[in-house]
Amino acid sequence: MNYLNEQLWNYAESEGLLPKLNERVRTNERPPVFQRQYADQNILLPPDADDETRSKVVCGVSRRKRHSKFCSMKSSQALAQSVFANLVASGDLHVLNDLVADRGLPAFGVDLGGAKVQLEYAVGHLGEPTQSRTSIDVFISGERRVAVECKLTEQKFDKCSRVREKKCDGNYARQRGRKERCYLSERNILYWKYAPDFFIWKNDRDIFPCPLRFTYQIARNLLAAGVLENGSVAADSSHALIIYDERNPEFGGGGKCRGQFDAACNALKIPSMLRLCSWQSVTGELAKNASTKWLAAQLQNKYGF
Repeated sequence: MNYLNEQLWNYAESEGLLPKLNERVRTNERPPVFQRQYADQNILLPPDADDETRSKVVCGVSRRKRHSKFCSMKSSQALAQSVFANLVASGDLHVLNDLVADRGLPAFGVDLGGAKVQLEYAVGHLGEPTQSRTSIDVFISGERRVAVECKLTEQKFDKCSRVREKKCDGNYARQRGRKERCYLSERNILYWKYAPDFFIWKNDRDIFPCPLRFTYQIARNLLAAGVLENGSVAADSSHALIIYDERNPEFGGGGKCRGQFDAACNALKIPSMLRLCSWQSVTGELAKNASTKWLAAQLQNKYGF
């Protein structure tokens, strides 16, 4: 996505960051990437941040939880941390209370000022092995549970990797001598136990192809929000929110991300459990509040929102 590469290189040059990048010669074919020792500078900070604030924001996601591409200025994880860790640190998350999602629904539908917010929240109640648990970019719990997935230039949502690994042929059917129709169910991972509580899919019959194959990441986030830690289901007080860049063609008509989103949404028993909101809308809300105007300005400067 060269449109964003150009924006990011302009930002790197204007902020004097070129000496801290892997490539110090501008190329709009690739985004700027920080040298690993300067990775923290991929996180936006208030211009007048003191040491305590800086530490709260930078440590909002532990360094061991950083994705492999965190050093890239196109890292959606760094973007999510820049926005949400700053709002949590300053106590300003409530400025997003009135944020509206694409279909006119509230993006969050909860008073964020009183909600519990966790970045890179590891889901522990879906039976997943510790090393491969679902990690939610931003998890909000309170009157509602909201699983927030942050995207920037991604071209698709994650699909089920078991097909790629040739552990499944892509169908929800018994195969390779398994008792369960799903490879994951055979390993006591609970996606298909709960999927019928949220989706029109049935778990007691074969489905060709498996509907989770292409909606995998979206469905996992919905389950993370809608299934409580005690195993009960709260479909009417939970939802998944996806924040995206409205310039990303994959979220437009005919795009892969949009297709995956629509497939999941069309299969939901409660379609409002899945919501879309743009970073541009988030930036607009931040710009309305005196204490967060600096963040809106930096998002505009760096990403062009």
